[in-house]
Amino acid sequence: MAVRNRLLAVAAVLAALLPYAAAAQTPVVAEYPSLVSPTSGAPSYAQTVAPIASGAPVAAIVLKAAPAAVYSVTASNVTASGFLVLVNSATTPGGGASITPLACAAVAAGGTVTISYAPGPPAAFNIGVVAGLTTSASGCYTFTTTTGFISGMVQ
Repeated sequence: MAVRNRLLAVAAVLAALLPYAAAAQTPVVAEYPSLVSPTSGAPSYAQTVAPIASGAPVAAIVLKAAPAAVYSVTASNVTASGFLVLVNSATTPGGGASITPLACAAVAAGGTVTISYAPGPPAAFNIGVVAGLTTSASGCYTFTTTTGFISGMVQ
């Protein structure tokens, strides 16, 4: 009888909590790439993610020449295989320059590669964001240029 009474008590507590559990499961919808205002709950487009793309094959592109948050960068390599590198800089490196990328991904000749930080948080760059394609035999640390199409989503 004591076990039955305990089970009935637990069932009563669960029944009392059921409306709260259902309310807690209500989804929150945010429109990408906007942010939701914490005071009104309405979308705020004051800080959106800016897509940037090269219009022609390039060796490197400045995605933002100031501190930024990187969401994703994609490169389609036109000529030789190499690496897509993301450098914390406000200017593009010169050919043969030593670099210290914050991200590096191999890309085949004629291939495409994406460095993505989805679903988040984005990568923080405190100087600026430069994306480049390099063919260096030493990997990601010497900027030996090749060309391709580069695009990125930064804020």
